[in-house]
Amino acid sequence: MWLKGEIEQYDFGVNFCSIDHSGLGRYTDPLNPYGDLESMAQSWCMMKHVGIFTVNVENSLYGPKKLSQLTANYKVLKKYIQILIRITSYF
Repeated sequence: MWLKGEIEQYDFGVNFCSIDHSGLGRYTDPLNPYGDLESMAQSWCMMKHVGIFTVNVENSLYGPKKLSQLTANYKVLKKYIQILIRITSYF
């Protein structure tokens, strides 16, 4: 359905402590070293162009370089150290 464009896009999305588990094989998903980046890209595709997507990730796993990769498609509105990152798509 998604590939046919039949699923509507969202104004607001929340992800709490699951992006950083993507691709680790813990929840029957295949091992994928880029699973977190792919999950964020999929989330971006599901958001409206001016939607807000709030995500919480483990701070010890994401340094500045990895965090910038994770949020590459998003405009970061505000970072809360060790709590959450609020980001929105700008395309």
